[in-house]
Amino acid sequence: MTLKIKASYIIVLTATSVSLNYSAGALVLKNKMDSSKFSPNVSTSIISAAPTINVKQCTQAVSAAKLKLQKIDKLKLISIKKIKATQSVYINYPANRPFIYSIIMNGLGGENTMNSPQIMQEISNRIITYCPSVAAVTFGIDQTDWGQMMGIVNNEKIEEFKCLDLDPRKRTANAKLQWGTRICP
Repeated sequence: MTLKIKASYIIVLTATSVSLNYSAGALVLKNKMDSSKFSPNVSTSIISAAPTINVKQCTQAVSAAKLKLQKIDKLKLISIKKIKATQSVYINYPANRPFIYSIIMNGLGGENTMNSPQIMQEISNRIITYCPSVAAVTFGIDQTDWGQMMGIVNNEKIEEFKCLDLDPRKRTANAKLQWGTRICP
């Protein structure tokens, strides 16, 4: 069962076989179960929501990420910028989400953030959820090759990209990666 929702309400089904995605200007709720066979462990509720995610929500999500990072002791935030995925090294990024947010920082707090998958996941989830044109968020330490990337993988979950340990001598200048992977430092 798939529901496309453009009204002022979103029906939320909670079960292990339910996913909620933003696609083509509408939130899409996918349920792999037959709706006539809902069991007691599936609950339904209705919550009020805006019909679409807007630019203001994206700006607020990025501002909240910036504020969270600025509150981390000994972290200097160098930049947060939106870049086109077409300018990156990926051949098959999600076409409906052509942007990546790049977060560059330094200092001991930056290193601590890079060692905290929870902080990076929280920031990535917020930005990707509220910025419908963004597919991934990169985190890096200024003037180093230390970086992490989290993004939408298989059009479903936001997760850390897999690290590929490729010998730089064997890579060609024009080689591009599959979406969901990154080169290890």
